[in-house]
Amino acid sequence: MKSVLVRLREYQKEMSAAETGVVRYLLDTPEQAVKLSVHALAEKGFSSSSTVIRLCHELGFSGYREMKAALICELAIRQENTREKMEEITENDSSKVERWVRRRVPDVLDIKLTGFLSILITGTLFVLVLMPAAGFLSDGLVWALSLLVNSANPIVSVLSGYIMSAVFLPLVLLGLHHGLVPIYAVQLEQMGGVSLFPVLAMAGAGQVGAAIAIYLKAKRSGNKRLKSVIIGALPSGFLGIGEPLIYGVTLPLGKPFITAGLGAGFGGAYVMLMHVKSIAWSPSGLLAIPIMSSPVNMLNYFLGLVIAYIAGFIITSLFIKEDEIAKA
Repeated sequence: MKSVLVRLREYQKEMSAAETGVVRYLLDTPEQAVKLSVHALAEKGFSSSSTVIRLCHELGFSGYREMKAALICELAIRQENTREKMEEITENDSSKVERWVRRRVPDVLDIKLTGFLSILITGTLFVLVLMPAAGFLSDGLVWALSLLVNSANPIVSVLSGYIMSAVFLPLVLLGLHHGLVPIYAVQLEQMGGVSLFPVLAMAGAGQVGAAIAIYLKAKRSGNKRLKSVIIGALPSGFLGIGEPLIYGVTLPLGKPFITAGLGAGFGGAYVMLMHVKSIAWSPSGLLAIPIMSSPVNMLNYFLGLVIAYIAGFIITSLFIKEDEIAKA
């Protein structure tokens, strides 16, 4: 499923005269457009409400409300991704630009020109190169998530549930998980429940299963330090607070962080297949059971956790050797 802005750009070739103003306003000022009602948008585009609704249908939406929600989600993800990429690039590259400029500026002009030229060059690169590139990346992310989450094909649902659960914690480490919160909000508004959160919550369960496997190997190999760390971190892990297990156990060891994700994928696949939904989002794990939308969803969510526990345990047990744990 293509993003709203991509669809609008493609639709320009076949839009009617009445739709031209509305399409141009949406493309030129999407941040302002999402704040408007259907009547206000029609006025801004010098058109009518019926034309706006017809445009929404042509773009593949059931109505203006659905298109507006999709556009809000798209803009939120784009803004978050752009901000994080800008911060990272600024920290790493601005000093390189400054050093490059300083080597070419005479010493007598260094104080006055180096800072100014560094900011000018860096800002120009951000505006003309990096920000458009981040926009295209955001379009791709929105398209991929929409395709995975909204698919009615059970095979796609299982595969998407596995992939999203397996890669969620690496996204957390990179800070990209904040971009998913708008999708939670849109799903809650449109569907009356959030299907993405229960799937991603399985990631923490895989860490728990992996930690139990490591604990048993640490016990047999005599690694008392690692045993004590796991004993202290496991209770919070069961309750959905995974940072102690991630940063204290699986991530420092390396391979267990990967095997935990692979195990979590099985829980995510089950939860996605059973169409589990929550009515909010919170810490994951056992604490999230009460926010599932129905008793059946509570049961299936719990079964997904158990599957992720077991799969994380088995995969970690198979691929992590005792001598690796003894040396940790």
